[in-house]
Amino acid sequence: MRINNINFTGYDARKLDGFVMTSNYGNVANAMTQIGQIEGFNIYFSNYTNSDTFEITQNKKLEEENFPPLEYTQDAMGIRKNKLLTSFEDDRIIDTVKHHFDLKRDRKEVQACKKFPIHEVKTKLSELMNLPTQTINGEKVYFYTDANTKKTIPMGEDEFITKFATNKNALETMLDKTHIRGGNYFITKNKSGEDELIIGADELKKFDKDQIKHMFSVQTVRVIPQMDKDLDLFIRPLNNGRILIADDNMTKQTIKEGLKKTLKSAHEQATMGNYASLELLRRSYTTLSTMLSAFDNVVAANRYAQTDETAKVLEDAGYEVIRVPGRLYSPDNDNPNKLTQFFNFMNANVLLNKDNELVYITNDSIFDRVTLGITKDIEKLTGFSMQKSFLDALKKQVGPIRIYTIAGNNNSITDTLVNDSKGIHSMCAEVPEKE
Repeated sequence: MRINNINFTGYDARKLDGFVMTSNYGNVANAMTQIGQIEGFNIYFSNYTNSDTFEITQNKKLEEENFPPLEYTQDAMGIRKNKLLTSFEDDRIIDTVKHHFDLKRDRKEVQACKKFPIHEVKTKLSELMNLPTQTINGEKVYFYTDANTKKTIPMGEDEFITKFATNKNALETMLDKTHIRGGNYFITKNKSGEDELIIGADELKKFDKDQIKHMFSVQTVRVIPQMDKDLDLFIRPLNNGRILIADDNMTKQTIKEGLKKTLKSAHEQATMGNYASLELLRRSYTTLSTMLSAFDNVVAANRYAQTDETAKVLEDAGYEVIRVPGRLYSPDNDNPNKLTQFFNFMNANVLLNKDNELVYITNDSIFDRVTLGITKDIEKLTGFSMQKSFLDALKKQVGPIRIYTIAGNNNSITDTLVNDSKGIHSMCAEVPEKE
């Protein structure tokens, strides 16, 4: 498990009691607990004690999980005032969270969930997750027992993956119709010190503005264009009316600057006769150049809103918009609504720590070293990497700040970003301080 910590001091921001997490995939929950011990927030982990009950533990070291979560906590659960907004169907989870934090369910969501057989799909997914397996002739075989015929049916890995994906997609479609995903809204403070809601335009397909105001106990709802499926993939509110926004043109400019720095370093190494370093720099330059051309085409073809459009809506609402090179993506060939995230630093947990310093916890990325060939040695030679460029932009525009990046064991965060478009913010549901 790797956590990178870059320490600064500075701004004030809203404090949190902590976060609820329901998965320790790649030891990410343990990494958050370690940061919490430094910065003064709690990690509440909800898990099974046995087949019938759930419990919530606080700041406890957990066993690592080897599979990504079926549901990401921030998307499935939100705590607002004394209300629990949730798409969790398991009453054991709901009752445990309600009791622990003294919450009530939101009636609008409860009524919406009754229209869809969500629990049935979740049961099928759970069954698939726990199928017995056996290796036959060197291939993994899954044994599925049909609920109606009671016959056990062997499935190859390809068939298993297809069946799993079909059920998971059906679940996500249903949840989208009954619940406002936690990744698609943010609670901010306006200039008058009042809470207001920033929400993605897609959510108005499910609930109208008056319903949303009631659910979140706010008087003002700011609806902004979607630059991706969820807001937490392209904006990140900070404090004092400031919001980071991923500027794809800025990302392209960053790559161009990386090419210049790499070329300059290559000339220096050639002059000194360091041909091994020169060859590594040459490869990195070629890959960067290819990536720039590809991303230029991707941005031009992106069906989602462009940065300028979303930034203008935020600025008109009175926010200070801070542009950063916060993401790089490609279209998903199998899903037109999904962008595959190569890296995403917007998806982050932001809070005020025990010493009144702003804390930014985001996703580490293997993109620099694995895809671009920018190892730590190459970064030292050039002074450039995509992750460093984001961090430099963040520090320059925001001022002193405490920044953490989480990779997870076996780069689990990269896995969830690429496959599910989910990162550290998606795994953590915020628990506000008691008002």
